[in-house]
Amino acid sequence: LQHAIAASPAGAAVLALTAGVDVELPSVRCYGEPLRTAIIAGDVTAEAVDRAAARVLRQKFDLGMLDPGWSVIPGDVIPDEQDETDMDPPAQRALARRLAEESIVLLANDGTLPIAKPAKVAVVGALADDQLAFFGCYTMPRHLATRTDGAGVEVTTLLAALREELPDAVYARGCDVRGADQSGFAEAVATARSAELIVAVVGDEAGLFGRGTSGEGCDATDLKLPGVQEELLQALADTGKPVVA
Repeated sequence: LQHAIAASPAGAAVLALTAGVDVELPSVRCYGEPLRTAIIAGDVTAEAVDRAAARVLRQKFDLGMLDPGWSVIPGDVIPDEQDETDMDPPAQRALARRLAEESIVLLANDGTLPIAKPAKVAVVGALADDQLAFFGCYTMPRHLATRTDGAGVEVTTLLAALREELPDAVYARGCDVRGADQSGFAEAVATARSAELIVAVVGDEAGLFGRGTSGEGCDATDLKLPGVQEELLQALADTGKPVVA
């Protein structure tokens, strides 16, 4: 329906099932009553339904999900809501840090980096002081939309981390990730002029199906920064101060 291929949920169900899509996830919009109606109307064969059911059952059988006593966690019981599971164990955080450090790609450096201390740094950008900037579209905090509490992961924003090393760092938002509002440019430029170095934190906003600028269902027609972030970068560069993006 979303891609204008089928005229109705039943039509979408017939096309998908016939093409070999065995399961509709994460919710059932077409494979419920619409598919049942299509089967009764003879728009899809019983063999197609049997094929899908058989393949799903075969996978469950191979995984042991049909065995007596099977549970979500092999050899254990399904945890209840009262159980406290460590979602951020030290070993995994250490591995994540190593992955981050080893995957950094420095595109260009004119001697600005590494930052010489003590330097007065101006941090600019909506993502600099946003905990959600570190989470992709499939993470729990993104599904909660506006907060990270309850995710079981401690998060320090980039601005807060920089201030631990450079306590005199000043901050200006400049603009949102999306939108055309440039009213924050003047403050951002003034903040940048007061510093020796600018750290511009720009990028995407992860989300699902239009609720972000990157992520599943959030296609882009080009690789430009969303919103007016590119214009913000240009305004910062025009100050003549060194810019780290």
